[in-house]
Amino acid sequence: MPAPTAGGAGVDGNLGDGSTLKRASPVAVGGALADVDVTHISAGVSTCAIADGDGYCWGDNYYGTVGNGRGGAGRDELLPSAVSRYDALRWGQQFTAIAAGGTHTCAIADGSVYCWGSNVHGQLGDGTQADDRYPVATDMTGALAGRTVSSLTVGESSSCVLTDDDAAFCWGRNASGALGDQTTTSRSVPTAVTAVTGPIRIIAVGSDHGCAAVLYVNCWGGSFNLGTGETSGRLTAAPIHTGDLEIASCGTDWRPLHEPRRCGAPIGTEFPGFIDDLRVPGPCASGWLSVPDGMCAPGPAIPVSYRVWYEKGWSSPPAPADVTWRWWWLWE
Repeated sequence: MPAPTAGGAGVDGNLGDGSTLKRASPVAVGGALADVDVTHISAGVSTCAIADGDGYCWGDNYYGTVGNGRGGAGRDELLPSAVSRYDALRWGQQFTAIAAGGTHTCAIADGSVYCWGSNVHGQLGDGTQADDRYPVATDMTGALAGRTVSSLTVGESSSCVLTDDDAAFCWGRNASGALGDQTTTSRSVPTAVTAVTGPIRIIAVGSDHGCAAVLYVNCWGGSFNLGTGETSGRLTAAPIHTGDLEIASCGTDWRPLHEPRRCGAPIGTEFPGFIDDLRVPGPCASGWLSVPDGMCAPGPAIPVSYRVWYEKGWSSPPAPADVTWRWWWLWE
């Protein structure tokens, strides 16, 4: 990724160009990231990026979300500032992801999670409610013991991660059930997401709700934000309403779904994630198609069977059902 640019409101220095001016068009981020390639970037109350395995943040620093040990009124950072490696983070640990939220920031370094900023709801995940302007280690000894974190997302005052075994864990503010543990109890350590069943491919958390891509995209938590057509919150996940999302025909490399006038994600694409990737390593058996990257996909004569979960509209509990249909791919 090339050197970052930013545009919009810069009143707290969020654009990283050394000013507090608003910009109607992108400007180059300066300071330590001037003319430097970045591999990840995230914007919240402050803005953060990763370059050469190090984390940098700038902008609003009232809650200490920049992670440089400073914070409070009048301590905004107008240029990128290196995330401190004091205490918890060690030199040599490589940042692989960073996410800026509404009151705090989290990052992944060498498969573990570190957070900084406000902790009034336990959103730093270290088992306390003590704010910290330096990165602190999120508890990896409980629900996350033995797991490697692969991605993360943060909301206003909550945090969630995915692990390498396709499980999700959240912590922080939970007043509307946003953490997905089917309660409204805030958590100061990672807690398993149980609102949705199945391997989770993608998860996102907002101010009072969360969503995950399993077989379909499912959401839970506060009302009006779920996309399910409901006007009240829920502690268990429900699929988002896609009645108005129809596709006339499936383009090249897209999977036709069993639903009329719908197409699934391209092979190798995780979102929208209707069905898992059906590819297997070659060499290809009879009836299987040779596809890119040395992989094989089932051809028209290969039946594919899934065990799926469905939920009746009148809120009966989910039940398993075996469903068989055929998939077709078109390759250029």
